[in-house]
Amino acid sequence: MAALILGLVVRFFAVGVLRWVATKLLLFTLLNVVLPIVLVNLFHRILQGIMTLNTEAATGSGLSPVTITFTGLAGWLAATLRIPEGLSLVLGALAYRASVSMIPFLRK
Repeated sequence: MAALILGLVVRFFAVGVLRWVATKLLLFTLLNVVLPIVLVNLFHRILQGIMTLNTEAATGSGLSPVTITFTGLAGWLAATLRIPEGLSLVLGALAYRASVSMIPFLRK
């Protein structure tokens, strides 16, 4: 009788440990594989929307983006390497720095 009870207790704990390991493995896989892909896609969609709005605003004001003048391989390379977005971020940071430096109590 003791062997039967001991066997049931061991089986109960073994099943519990296996469920725990399976849950941890599933969570590990989701957090390391699925979540980064979802976040990158979400970030890309947000940036794409912002860049679309910026492009529409720039073309509406008579300004034209520099990358439109790129043709052929140069245009493809600029779009693939996302040079317009990078240039936009750099110029935005420079404009932010210039505007902050104009505030009297924030100057260095």
